[in-house]
Amino acid sequence: MMKTSYYVACHTKCKCTPEEYEIESEKLKELFTLILTDPDKIHAMTHTEDLTSVHSELQVSHDSAGLVGKCVVDIEAPVRVSLDKGRLSVFLKANSNWPAMRVEKKGVFSD
Repeated sequence: MMKTSYYVACHTKCKCTPEEYEIESEKLKELFTLILTDPDKIHAMTHTEDLTSVHSELQVSHDSAGLVGKCVVDIEAPVRVSLDKGRLSVFLKANSNWPAMRVEKKGVFSD
C-alpha cells in the first residue's frame, strides 16, 4: 500500500470580525467536509476509484489576508495517486461564496 499526502490551503481573502469568524470558519469546515467525503468528487480529483482510504486533517485560522483553511490529505492506494488541483479549485469555488479564493496544493511526502 502506498500513502500519498498533499497540503491544501484555501485562502478565502475574506476578513472577518470575531463574530463573523465563528460563522465563516464553520462554513469553511463544512466545505472541506463536503468535498473530501463525496466519493464522486474524490474520484474526479484523483482520477481513480482504486483507493483504500482518504484521511484529512483541517485547521482553520484567520491571518492578515483573511480566513484560511489548511488541510493535509492522506490518500492510501495500491499506487501513487495524484490530486487534481484544477478540479479541487473548481469544487471549492463552486460550493462557496468567496469569489477571490486562492487554492494552493503541494505534495508533502509518500511512503
